[in-house]
Amino acid sequence: MPPKGIYPRHFGLIFTAEGAWFELVGRCETHQIEFYQPPRLRFAGEITEHHTVFIQDPAYNILEFKYYLHYEAIFGATDNVDIGDR
Repeated sequence: MPPKGIYPRHFGLIFTAEGAWFELVGRCETHQIEFYQPPRLRFAGEITEHHTVFIQDPAYNILEFKYYLHYEAIFGATDNVDIGDR
């Protein structure tokens, strides 16, 4: 059965290049891959601002793809507790 809820168990991948994230979204649209959650910008104006999109494979696995606008938010800050849902 498909998982329920807004933020189910999933596998996530973080892009280090914004263009690569937009390319993935474009390829999904070109190949008519249905989004589990459509592309969106989260936490606008904050250090944790990022683009995110979720897709679901035929076995109901949820895949999340992100790009953080501030590299240090995820790859540099060791004391940032704002990553993830609250």
